[in-house]
Amino acid sequence: MSVPFPEPTTPASSRAEVFISYLDSFRSQLVRKLDGLPEGELRASRLPSGWAPIELVKHLAYVELRWLEWGFEGRHIAGPWGRHARRTLVRRA
Repeated sequence: MSVPFPEPTTPASSRAEVFISYLDSFRSQLVRKLDGLPEGELRASRLPSGWAPIELVKHLAYVELRWLEWGFEGRHIAGPWGRHARRTLVRRA
């Protein structure tokens, strides 16, 4: 069962509660879309980028970690932009 998208008029006790409700809804939608895919479909890409669904899940988990801990909390995270992003930035420099 998916978590419904929060209504803007739903009362919330804090900004954190609003943020968590949106995050829960987005996570739920992703799980709903990937649930039931055969193992091979999770690991194979149909996109020109080469990304497979399982790689999207890993990417989103990393982005959450980065923004929640590094971006919002100000905690130190080694390589907050990730390996891929750093290589891209270094190549462009």
